[in-house]
Amino acid sequence: MRVRSETDREILRLAVPAFLALVAEPLFLLGDAAVVGHLGTAELAGVGVAAVVLQTAVGLCIFLAYGTTAGVARRLGAGDQRGALALGVDGTWLAVLIGAVVTVAGIALTPWLVGLFDVTGPVEEHAVDYLAVSFAGTAPLLVVLAAVTAGAAPYVAGRPGRSTPTTRGWTAAVRPAAGLLAAAAAMTAPAAG
Repeated sequence: MRVRSETDREILRLAVPAFLALVAEPLFLLGDAAVVGHLGTAELAGVGVAAVVLQTAVGLCIFLAYGTTAGVARRLGAGDQRGALALGVDGTWLAVLIGAVVTVAGIALTPWLVGLFDVTGPVEEHAVDYLAVSFAGTAPLLVVLAAVTAGAAPYVAGRPGRSTPTTRGWTAAVRPAAGLLAAAAAMTAPAAG
């Protein structure tokens, strides 16, 4: 793809972080499935059940991305960077608040949510464990949806024109994933000796 003008660069500067924020959760779930798949069938089935619940919870909050994006875009289009910053901060706080509610309610309702899938035994145990732990990451993910998707993260950070918050968000996601991969490799490696 050839970037022909400053407008093209600006569109890419906003579109790439938005795209990455929108595909973050499915990629995290895919990575989890790839790693957990090496542990066993029951474990993978548990992750599958939990992933459906988690993706639904995050999907119901997608309005954070689209609502913040529209508001920030209108303000930036009108040349109102201060207004864009205010909307970015408001969207971020809304994401924190909704994320806290989803996290607490999700953890409290985890056994019931998994029970809706009529699974039993080890699959149920693994689904409950994975979902309860995964709900803890809901608030940060919603913040990424609200701030990064809108292109507002640089404004929230007080540094218009820089993509540092996007880079930090993806770095924060890659570190635990790398640790999880290393742990899974250690658990599945043949014993020496």
